[in-house]
Amino acid sequence: SLPSELFLMTGFLSFFRLDQNSFTGSIPTQIGSLSSLTSTLSLKTNLFDDRLPSQLGQLSNLVSSLVFTSNSFSGRIPSQLGRLTQLSAGLSLDQNSLTGSIPSQLGRLTLITTANNLDLDDNLLCGVISNVVQNI
Repeated sequence: SLPSELFLMTGFLSFFRLDQNSFTGSIPTQIGSLSSLTSTLSLKTNLFDDRLPSQLGQLSNLVSSLVFTSNSFSGRIPSQLGRLTQLSAGLSLDQNSLTGSIPSQLGRLTLITTANNLDLDDNLLCGVISNVVQNI
């Protein structure tokens, strides 16, 4: 698992990638402290199996992408991800075990277009897709 101290390096990082490893468990809530992240946060292809922390919504300076593809995250997509309004290259939560409906707050991610990515496939999502999200 990832030590929470790893996320206390505020002011040092513009991007953070730990792709294709064998990290397990949950992402510490301290991840919301990485306010200096301006480019990419990517933890794809690991073995995380808990819920996505709502504190991800505190990464409001993130302008490129948030990539959590190919893990085993469960539970609902946090509505707080709708606060990441500067994301322009994509939000990738595909190939997990996320459940429930797609939060309408994701409709605020207006810089993500069909030329870029809102990638939610290969999950266990259900329900009606909000008109706001359909307009992305």
